[in-house]
Amino acid sequence: MHYMVAVTGAGTVRCAAYATFGTGDLSRAALAALGPSRACLLANHGLLAVGADPAEAVRVAAEVESVAELWWRARLVGTPKLLADSEMAEVLRRFRDYGQPGSPPLSPGADGG
Repeated sequence: MHYMVAVTGAGTVRCAAYATFGTGDLSRAALAALGPSRACLLANHGLLAVGADPAEAVRVAAEVESVAELWWRARLVGTPKLLADSEMAEVLRRFRDYGQPGSPPLSPGADGG
């Protein structure tokens, strides 16, 4: 599932602290949770995904939703093994030019590198 997380441009998908919808507090919490990532969870709200355009944001959201379901299913039968930070950094490095030529999975700079 690590490559499904890599589409966010970060090694993890973080969860923002809860704040009431429509408030500056929620905006600040979301920005803090996003960091260099293209997605985060908003506590008691749901998923926030961003992209260079709406299509990219939807693609990121779909990947994160898929990996969340896979994680949930894996947890039903045990505890999935997470990659070490160094391994995930290598995945992110390789992911920069992964995919179809001329159509990178991340927009420039989305991987924090």
